[in-house]
Amino acid sequence: MGSKFVIWGGCSNNTGTGTFYNTGSAYDPSANSWTAVDTTDADLPTVRSRHSAAATSDGKMAIWGGWDGTNNRNYAINTGAVWDPANGSDPWAPLGPARRRPGATTTPPYGPART
Repeated sequence: MGSKFVIWGGCSNNTGTGTFYNTGSAYDPSANSWTAVDTTDADLPTVRSRHSAAATSDGKMAIWGGWDGTNNRNYAINTGAVWDPANGSDPWAPLGPARRRPGATTTPPYGPART
């Protein structure tokens, strides 16, 4: 995070009938390159789409909520995880339960608080 842009999860189509992912990549604009986010950690978030993510000022990213395609679209998953790239071989920590209809908030220096 910090100077990187992270993309996480999603679905292979916009109808919610495709493949759901629990993978991600980090883009470093100074190097113009993408790096895969570690997916070997046991605390890796489950597959999800339509989830929320929020960056923290100390370089972590929280991912929570969303839908995994297994239930009615009105039933959101209520779990998540925090990604800390500085934590080496164990970058994920469980987070949850979260509210079922997630939102996200940013804090300075990323701009005024918004949900």
